[in-house]
Amino acid sequence: MPYVHREYTGVTVVIQISLDRVNRIPFHLQRWNGPIIIVVFMSMKEIDTAWTLLSQYENHNLEFILYVVDTTEVTPYFIESSDPFEVQYTNETFYPLNLLRDIGIESITTTHFMVVDGDLFLSNQTRQDIENQQSLLNRFDTFLCIHLFGPSKSIQKLCLNEDCIDEWKRFPMNREEMIKAISAGKAMEHRNRFHNY
Repeated sequence: MPYVHREYTGVTVVIQISLDRVNRIPFHLQRWNGPIIIVVFMSMKEIDTAWTLLSQYENHNLEFILYVVDTTEVTPYFIESSDPFEVQYTNETFYPLNLLRDIGIESITTTHFMVVDGDLFLSNQTRQDIENQQSLLNRFDTFLCIHLFGPSKSIQKLCLNEDCIDEWKRFPMNREEMIKAISAGKAMEHRNRFHNY
């Protein structure tokens, strides 16, 4: 079917997370009041837990797509290393980042989308900033680059071992708060961290 250009209808945020990261959802909802698609990666044994955790969000402009893997049969994988003398094998289930992202993108109903890492939170001004560019976004040959910020490396390390809800509550909501957080070493720019979409 040939491409048919449509006028701008909005932006959907696409997020992919594992079930152990659903505690980030309230912070995404607090900062983005437009459509959100969240692709959740989980094992079959987590389905009941997922139902309990995700059912509390049924009244939001939010769509969940569950990607469930059977972990009872694991295929061993070879992991390529930059060291030619190092060979690694794993029986771990891989997290299919690109596949989850693509499933989310294929599910959007708006003309535009924004892929956001589940561990990064948008400013509460991002949607309005995008809406202000609507005339630019009506052109099919245009895209916007959004400058992203995230928690500092020290906070990221802390969040590997602890529940970071208190840290996320303090994470900046807007530009002014972000500037202060960067100065205090609580946030950092995400430079040179690109995904090839």
